Amino acid sequence: MTIDEIEILLSSLKQDGMAMTLRELITSRAHIDMTAAEIIGQMCISQKQANEARSLARLKRAAKFRFDAHPEDIIWGSKRGLDKEKIRSLLLPGWSHNKENILLSGSTGTGKSWLACAIGLALVRQGLSVKYFRVTPLLDNMRLAHLDGTFSKMRRLLAKPHLLILDDFGIAPIEERSKEDLFELLEARTDLGSTLIAGQLSPTEWHNYLSSKHLADAIMDRVVQRAHMIELKGDSLRPRL
Repeated sequence: MTIDEIEILLSSLKQDGMAMTLRELITSRAHIDMTAAEIIGQMCISQKQANEARSLARLKRAAKFRFDAHPEDIIWGSKRGLDKEKIRSLLLPGWSHNKENILLSGSTGTGKSWLACAIGLALVRQGLSVKYFRVTPLLDNMRLAHLDGTFSKMRRLLAKPHLLILDDFGIAPIEERSKEDLFELLEARTDLGSTLIAGQLSPTEWHNYLSSKHLADAIMDRVVQRAHMIELKGDSLRPRL
């Protein structure tokens, strides 16, 4: 079998990383000084890297992040109120494996959405599934799902990701039906995955916003008990972001 035929065969088996490495070794004649095991090993390493890159790209597309925010680009200025040790621990998957949550608050422009996306990308890099939504459009879609009978299916899908990011919480008034939908979503995710809720309101302001003691207590019970609290401070970062 010729090298060209081997390449075609590998490509048909979706082993493009192996095919590319084989061609590179033959073209550069590096294979002359390598054993068969070394050649196969190098091809396998390349294929593993190609598979990981594809998986990362797929998870990142599925997350639909609002910002292309990279953890290594986090702005640590002391005025932001960020605890480096705490944030770095949240860039690792342990808290998500433990089904813990993050409540991220701060005034307009302090970088809440950006940081939420950076934390989400850090988990994606660890091979975990993440979904990003702005709360108001999501609740609107859930309301429509009631009308066409797809709410239960939608809730099941939203319960699946390792991390669900709910951004811009509290930015607009919330209807009674939407409060119940939010509770049902958080209830469905209990013990299944982690939730990151970002918005201008601190958790102490949630009761007034939700204006329903029963639902407010129920919603907060689902997320606050196992939550890492982050409050961003300082001037607006929007010109920099």
